[in-house]
Amino acid sequence: MSEVSSARAETGSVTCVIPTHGRPADLAEALRSVLAQAVPVASVLVVDDVGDAETRELVRTAAAGGAPVRVLANPHGTGASSSRNAGARAATTTFVGFLDDDDRWRASFVERTTACARASGADLVLAGIERYRLDGRRQAMVAPAVLAPDLLLSRNPGVTGSNLLVRREAFLAAGGFDERLPVYNDWDMLICSLAAGLRHAVVPELLVEWREHSGERLSTMSARRADGVEAFLAKHRHRMSPQQQRDLQAVALGIRRRAAPGLGTRVRATWDLARLRGRPAAAPAGPELATPDRPAAAGEAPDPTTARPCSPPRLLFPQSRDGVGGSVVTGAVLARDLQASGRWSPVAVVNGEGPVADYHRGLGLPVVRLDESATPHTPRPDDGNAVHRALKRVRIAHRAERYLRRHPVDLVHVHDESSALGWGLAARRRGIPMVWHVHQQLPQRVDPLLLRLSAHVVFVADANRVRFGPAGTAVPSTTVPNTVDTVAFAPAERPRPAGPVRLAFVSNLVERKRPEWAVRAGALLLEQGLDVEVLVVGADFTGSAVEALVSSPTGRRLGDRLHCPGPSQDVAGVLQGVDVLLLPSMRDREAFPRIVVEAMSCAVPVVATSVAGVPEAVVDGVTGRLVDPDDFDGFCEAVGQLVRSPELRRSMGAAARSRVLERFAADRNAERFERLYDALLRPPARA
Repeated sequence: MSEVSSARAETGSVTCVIPTHGRPADLAEALRSVLAQAVPVASVLVVDDVGDAETRELVRTAAAGGAPVRVLANPHGTGASSSRNAGARAATTTFVGFLDDDDRWRASFVERTTACARASGADLVLAGIERYRLDGRRQAMVAPAVLAPDLLLSRNPGVTGSNLLVRREAFLAAGGFDERLPVYNDWDMLICSLAAGLRHAVVPELLVEWREHSGERLSTMSARRADGVEAFLAKHRHRMSPQQQRDLQAVALGIRRRAAPGLGTRVRATWDLARLRGRPAAAPAGPELATPDRPAAAGEAPDPTTARPCSPPRLLFPQSRDGVGGSVVTGAVLARDLQASGRWSPVAVVNGEGPVADYHRGLGLPVVRLDESATPHTPRPDDGNAVHRALKRVRIAHRAERYLRRHPVDLVHVHDESSALGWGLAARRRGIPMVWHVHQQLPQRVDPLLLRLSAHVVFVADANRVRFGPAGTAVPSTTVPNTVDTVAFAPAERPRPAGPVRLAFVSNLVERKRPEWAVRAGALLLEQGLDVEVLVVGADFTGSAVEALVSSPTGRRLGDRLHCPGPSQDVAGVLQGVDVLLLPSMRDREAFPRIVVEAMSCAVPVVATSVAGVPEAVVDGVTGRLVDPDDFDGFCEAVGQLVRSPELRRSMGAAARSRVLERFAADRNAERFERLYDALLRPPARA
């Protein structure tokens, strides 16, 4: 099959995302260029961040004429990056192309870039650009065929956003555009995407028209632009050679000098720039630094320097748990997202071989075993007693001390008390900051010591702050709720076939979560004549919990309506096949169970006890039902209400999905922790 015929087979596989900021005249030209493609796009998403009436009318008129175009409001966006990401998340096609509202696609853009992506298997395709300058000249810009993250730091090789086609899933997995950067976001996205392992290809034809204009834009010299250059430098400093760092510092100072509002500020910027240029360079100076306003012209290639880029900060994520629960998943997913950003080097530390090690490896994370034997660790029924916990913490502290003595580590992020104590003591001796991520609400005697060992405390719910009493924490703290990957945890593509209403308990089979309530409630509703079955999915650490459920009087009454398949690696798949999630946890024994927002993200309503952070996710009567943790009858009544009404399950499920998308989507979660890490690792300001 030829490239052209292959591209035509991709008709309908591309969504064009056009971020716009109140420029309907320019937008009309951009839109015409998209709708004139030789290979039609599936849809056009115009992402409007100002709510412009003329923009809405333009799109309405185009849609009335049969064009596959609609407006996506982004009123709280932070510029083009936010709008591009919002459009990519809303798209449903294989590929997404981005077009600024003042640029144009030539008629063969979609045809040539999709053909290239199919032939090469690339995740990102860069097309050539023809730049129409204000002085009337035209400039051809084509990226070199071979790119590497280390080499990209000398210059933007030719990406403006408008000449980019991406595979949607790979692009989102790599983090998309950094919404914190007001400038250089195209350049940054390319660096981070290639660092995350995305494949690229280049179409050398000039398929995009980049038209300069004299209106206000981010390239205008301003203090905000200088701040953006410095933010880009701070993000990528660990990758850069000394000369590359000096080049960017010079760009920022030059902008500040030209944008200075007064003579004093201009003189200071001039002095700082002169001092910077007067320092001896640590590496040979490269060619002129390219910016998003000056990508490499045709024939240019990034010029590598002799200095190797610095290693990214090394983050340690120790886990003392021997089973995969909410705290393990939270830490592992965060580490994965930080690794994908390219700024950090996270390492997971586990007790030994077993489910926790396997889970981290499945996410592509490097894993270190504190127990160097290859024998899997099998939890015993007495693993939770006080003597065992004390011995375990002593063992962790000893091995943590040995590990930190042999390996460079910049920051430790722990998710359980045993890790907080052992690693906190070892890290404190070496001046390494520790972040303690609190996943339990019940106070422990060791809490005062753990607080002294922590540089920062993270709560998964505001309700969990009661753990430390009215005085709170003596160290800085933040609340970051558990979030969920809304792409992986999505509503089922098809409705469940007719049959019993499936009630699910999906958590580890531990006493504080009371799986027996789920079984008892199912048996009671079955006796009332309701067509139900109960699914209990989770790890049985004692080896007797499943048998106790099945052999109990209520378990026997359920008979073949009770299913206990054990733990599952595909929690999203489990949730997509059930009708209601049950979580009858004990009072003061939970923090913020992840399974709640995971179920809500799959449009599954939740019936749970109103404990700790659960009410911060589940809205009673809207996204599910909440009952008192001592009221079993009320729990059964709430479950029965949902079993009897398919329409109520649908409406609550839809509301649950909307609430997750609004408040608990994981796409920005890593950014919160990056800001925290940056603050903890930043050298103290001089007095």
